[in-house]
Amino acid sequence: MRSGLKEKAASFLGPLFHPLRVVYLLFSDCKSWRSFPAWFRSFRPGYLPLHDGRPWLPFKAAIWLESYVKRSTSVFEFGSGGSTIFLAKRTGRLFSVEHDHVWHALVSAALAVSGITNCTYEVQIPRTVVEFSDVDVVLDEREWEYPGMSFDAYVKAIDAHPDHTFDLVLVDGRARAACIRHALPKIRSGGYLMLDNSNDYYIVNALGFMDPYERVDFHGIAPGWPPARWTTSTWRMPMV
Repeated sequence: MRSGLKEKAASFLGPLFHPLRVVYLLFSDCKSWRSFPAWFRSFRPGYLPLHDGRPWLPFKAAIWLESYVKRSTSVFEFGSGGSTIFLAKRTGRLFSVEHDHVWHALVSAALAVSGITNCTYEVQIPRTVVEFSDVDVVLDEREWEYPGMSFDAYVKAIDAHPDHTFDLVLVDGRARAACIRHALPKIRSGGYLMLDNSNDYYIVNALGFMDPYERVDFHGIAPGWPPARWTTSTWRMPMV
């Protein structure tokens, strides 16, 4: 989680630890009880999931990842951070692509400090689009944050890999619908596509093409964020 996002969340949420809110948490997200200590710690000043290698995902999604990812697993990740450290420590091979060069430098430093060598980590900065007739234009769903910018190189980073290469592709960055479309052919039979923020308005209406796949939602508390606002989903590729 970037510090600016955490500050915006704090100003929006107000008194997060009001007793009534804690009671609400206890009854509304019982399956996350084991994660409550880590959730409370995530609000300490200066905390970032990158610092302790924790994915910025619902705790239930992170628990699923921990049970699924093994040394024999190959993973591709769109968007980086604490999840990069988390996955690289557990998987055999991780490929990750980031769009922000400043964040890329911070995560690269964290990988080096952790002594991680099984992660291929690249940065693909969005390009300014002059002619929108350009066939390679790939806009982010939140286009207002990157007006006139194309994420084509970022989205196509996975295209360098043969089809049916990965056991898991995690989509947690920009141009998510386009990332998913490019990722699907690269996932092995029985493998998974994981999408963070799958219930957010800017992406949910673009996911109709995923309806044929078996879906599981992980909904609940996440580091630095309250419940009932965060969903991460997985789709399983059919067995062939």
